[in-house]
Amino acid sequence: PQFGGSVGLIFFLGVSFAASMYIIGAIEILMNYLVPEMAVFADKWNNMRMYGVLLLLLLAAIVAVGVKYVNKLATVFLACVIVSIVCIWVGILGSLGDQDVCQVSAAGNSSYLVKIATENCSAVAGAQVVSGLTRLLDLDNFKSNLGPYYMQSNQIAPGVPVQNREVDVFNDLTTSFTVLLAIFFPSVTGIMAGSNRSGDLKDAQSSIPKGTIAANLTTTVIYLVTAVLCGAAATRQVLIDKYGESIDGALIMSLIAFPHPYVVLIGCLLSTIGAALQSLIGAPRLLYAIASDDVVPILKFFSVTSSNGEPLRALLATIAIAAVGCAIGNVDLVAPIITMFFLVCYACVNLACTLQSLLGLLTWRPRFTLYHWGTSLLGSGPLPHPHVHQQLGTTPL
Repeated sequence: PQFGGSVGLIFFLGVSFAASMYIIGAIEILMNYLVPEMAVFADKWNNMRMYGVLLLLLLAAIVAVGVKYVNKLATVFLACVIVSIVCIWVGILGSLGDQDVCQVSAAGNSSYLVKIATENCSAVAGAQVVSGLTRLLDLDNFKSNLGPYYMQSNQIAPGVPVQNREVDVFNDLTTSFTVLLAIFFPSVTGIMAGSNRSGDLKDAQSSIPKGTIAANLTTTVIYLVTAVLCGAAATRQVLIDKYGESIDGALIMSLIAFPHPYVVLIGCLLSTIGAALQSLIGAPRLLYAIASDDVVPILKFFSVTSSNGEPLRALLATIAIAAVGCAIGNVDLVAPIITMFFLVCYACVNLACTLQSLLGLLTWRPRFTLYHWGTSLLGSGPLPHPHVHQQLGTTPL
């Protein structure tokens, strides 16, 4: 029980921080693409922090009212996500090639984009107008997007520092495989979402394995298909232009989508809000369950529910932790923190499964017929490797 409580606390922290990442993502969509006029401060990150905390409090109030209302909205959020994905695929399969950008050749056969409208492209030395989108299944473009293209911060191309910060589109984050993995990894941490809601499921032992496997297969196919289609449809320079500065601040995926850019923007907004709500529902219940087991006596305070069965005290703790993430205000900085929590959690869960199988404990009787302790051992081995911490700038827990 003590081991499970420790792992549960790590998982709780990861889910709580994940709520802040989704909230920051929602605010980023609002401020960068939908309602840029809502900025109050000159500093972008202060706006992200302020609106992030406000949205956190609003969503927490919705959760406090009752889970049943959130569950009714879950279907709506899912429908918006599905529609957005379909519209992106339809847009890629449809007519492309009408998005021009200003591109400048750089050293080493590389190139970079500039924040100049195409009609003024001649004002930049060496710049020329090129198509940022190509026809579908352009093999040459697809091959050029296959290899790595890691850059240091403040570079316009690998090994080429930024010359004019007002004009050049440059990298604002030092990238590597590990860093990009850490940023992407939170998008696949929903594998234990069923466990978070096990108390609300009619037949958890049957529903969790089936739902988990089906969900992971579905999302894996969607991620892979979308990555391949985007790699074939857009040039590398446009894909790495994180804030769309070369295309008048637009989101490239929204420009690709059919029939209108707002389909994807609204879908992204609702999906991030929906994910934040699910995190704010799951995290308090995790803390409440750990506190109810009385494994960690100091957490006994959180083993109380309200008259409608909501763990409000645990919800307040979740809000406090998520507020720290909102105070950071940058998805690129919050995501690696979440990644480390989940990596350690998954490593511990896999290690626990391995040890219980090898020890032959009578209380350990996995019903999943394809389970083998070797897969758990494989999953627990490489995750907390020191190289991961070195690349992320963190220390082992």
